[in-house]
Amino acid sequence: SNLSFDIIEAMAKLRGEASLVGGHITVIAGNHDDAAVSFLMGISLNHNVTPLQFCAHPENKCIGITEFRDFLEDDQKKEINQDNPETWFELKTYRKQILEKMRKDPLGKQILEHMCSMNLVTTVDDSLFLHTNPTANIMDNLLDGVANRAQLDERIASINTRYQTGLRRVLFDGVDIDDPTFIQFKSTFLDTDNRTDFTLAETAIALRKCGINAIFHGHTITNDGNEITRNQGLLTVKTDRGA
Repeated sequence: SNLSFDIIEAMAKLRGEASLVGGHITVIAGNHDDAAVSFLMGISLNHNVTPLQFCAHPENKCIGITEFRDFLEDDQKKEINQDNPETWFELKTYRKQILEKMRKDPLGKQILEHMCSMNLVTTVDDSLFLHTNPTANIMDNLLDGVANRAQLDERIASINTRYQTGLRRVLFDGVDIDDPTFIQFKSTFLDTDNRTDFTLAETAIALRKCGINAIFHGHTITNDGNEITRNQGLLTVKTDRGA
């Protein structure tokens, strides 16, 4: 989509409306969000692929990243053609300029705030939500030393806070990335090349003991969508369609 900023503005409005009636909207970061964030941070994605390489790849065509040209001068904008992915790499030249402009611009600040409020994982009632497959590595991060729901909620809050704080330090404060735990969480939860679900029965049992009866995630590898698997009574629901 090339309407990413419009969507972010709409979500901000929905957040306000939801809070007025006692509701809440939680945004879970995905791999396309990670591409945009990593571009602004000036770092590569997993496997040393740059955000612009990922977005311009014919199988991805994440045209939304070209919207960052909105924070350039008119003559600079002309260098980036949304219909020509080869020109998207010119954005790298202006990355720092774009980020500086976003920090001062009302819409830019709103976009950065949106990025810094994203979660990597969350729960609603008895369900766990994340973007990609619940891998063994993800489960280790969630369950190591965790024995009950209160401890799981505390662990999830800690992971999300560490991720959000790392984003804010770089995107708003201009601090170089200096937190290996932030990088580890970012890589673990947003690496969509690893799509192997955990298989250990002990992991499913541990989640059930914490009051989790279902896991919902996107980024499925099959084209049928809505695939449901069961492990020790724990449901894993794949809600995407071959992404």
